[in-house]
Amino acid sequence: FFYSIFIFSTSKFILSTKFFIFRTRVFIFNTKVLVFSERIFIFSTRIFIFSTRIFIFSTSIFMFSTRIFIFSARIFIFSTRAFIFSTRVFILSTRIFIFSTRVFLFSTRIFIFSARIFIFKSRWPLNSRKRIKTSTTYKQRQQKTL
Repeated sequence: FFYSIFIFSTSKFILSTKFFIFRTRVFIFNTKVLVFSERIFIFSTRIFIFSTRIFIFSTSIFMFSTRIFIFSARIFIFSTRAFIFSTRVFILSTRIFIFSTRVFLFSTRIFIFSARIFIFKSRWPLNSRKRIKTSTTYKQRQQKTL
C-alpha cells in the first residue's frame, strides 16, 4: 500500500516537474520574443529619429529654395539664368522633400507597428491570466444571476 502511494506521488512529482520545465521554456521563449520586439522598437525609433532629421533638413532646404524661387521670379526681367537655376533647385528640393516625407511616413508606420508589438508582448502574460480568470468566473456569474 505504501509502495503504491510512493509510486503515485513520485509520478505526480515527475509530471509536475515536466510541466514546470515546459512552462519555464515557454517563459524563456516569450522573454526572447519580448527582447526581439524591443530591439525592433529601438531600431525603428532610430530610423524614425533619422528620418525626422532628414525631413527637417529637407524642409529647410525646401523653404530656402522657395525663397530663392520667389526672389528670382521678382527679378526675372534682369536674370533669366538665375530663375532657371532656382527652379531646378526648387524641383530638386521638392523631390528630396517628397522622398523624405515618404521615408518619414514609412518609419512612422514601422515605429507604430513595433510599438504595438512591444505593448502587446509586454502585457501578454497579464492578459492571458485575465482571460483565464474571466472565462472561469463568467459561468459563475451566470449561475449567480439565475
